[in-house]
Amino acid sequence: DQAGDHIRAFGGALEAGVNLEVGEDVKIRVGGEYAFASGDQDPTDGTIERFDPLLPFGHFYHGHMDLFGWRNLHNAVFKLKVSPMAKLSIHTDLHFFWLDKQKDGWLNPGGGIVRRDVTGKARDYVGAEIDVYVKYPLWDRVYMWAGYSHFWPGQYARDTGLDSDEDW
Repeated sequence: DQAGDHIRAFGGALEAGVNLEVGEDVKIRVGGEYAFASGDQDPTDGTIERFDPLLPFGHFYHGHMDLFGWRNLHNAVFKLKVSPMAKLSIHTDLHFFWLDKQKDGWLNPGGGIVRRDVTGKARDYVGAEIDVYVKYPLWDRVYMWAGYSHFWPGQYARDTGLDSDEDW
């Protein structure tokens, strides 16, 4: 219970991949991930159905642009990692985002509302994000990261007022 409301929320994630060795130092990892977090159809009915993670860390899991938190979310990800030499790795992650409940809204990693359609009539596909980044270790536990991310708004984003792509 929380503030007199019953909690009936859940979330889960599944990741799978395969590692391939193409040469002596060249390695490739191809994988995918699916993450789900329940949303709340009616926040006034006395039951909390929106999953609320203990730690709001979405950056690594739900896109580097931090547009999405692990709340009211379906996130399908396709991943490719290429290591052309021992220390260098090049990553590409392609995310597709849908809402679990359209009335609940699109939430960021901190739990803030990014967009909401109180009518629940907007379509549930929010959009797609691609993250391309390079990692290289400089010293023990010190890495150089460089990258680029792009978000294409889906029908839900356009229905709630976000018409333009975003870059990071």
